[in-house]
Amino acid sequence: MVFKILDRITALAYAEQSLIGWTQAFKGRLSKQWTTAQGLWYDHMRHNLPASQKFPKRYTGPIWMKQLFTQLIYYNLNRWQIRNEAAQATESAEEYRKTQEMHQSTITALYQSNSTDPDPDPDPHALYRQPLGDILNMSNERLVNWLRATRHHHHTEHTNITTNQHTSLKTFSKKTSINLYNTKQKDEIKLYF
Repeated sequence: MVFKILDRITALAYAEQSLIGWTQAFKGRLSKQWTTAQGLWYDHMRHNLPASQKFPKRYTGPIWMKQLFTQLIYYNLNRWQIRNEAAQATESAEEYRKTQEMHQSTITALYQSNSTDPDPDPDPHALYRQPLGDILNMSNERLVNWLRATRHHHHTEHTNITTNQHTSLKTFSKKTSINLYNTKQKDEIKLYF
């Protein structure tokens, strides 16, 4: 008798869920008949156990539904997080490449301006002794560190660089300032890093 009722309620839950949508079930939108069906099954199990065994009271239809809902939400959040990490990793790689190109452009301009300086320092900055190719092959973190290490050397220098290099210098740091003079546009820019 219980199985006929259980089969009928399960069929009703299936039909209601089909109307709601099965993809909606993964969003937590479930038929209430699932709660009733599971509650009947637990009642059946509770009444058919031997007297020596006790069926836990925590096994009820509503508690089962709450746990199912929790698991569905957890599953969806997990899938969402995996998708976001994959999407952001692609963006991060692209951002990393752009940032690296920007730093490389800035370093190239600074390196070239130091090598063509008509009045070089008697003791040139040690970082300029390293070949430019080696510097440009560094990671972004090391490129930023190189730029920061040279900030004292370039603190008051005027350097001729292109507009694109202005942009890259503006973005890499915010502690010290450098005055740059663009001969093409005749404007002085004070950059903070």
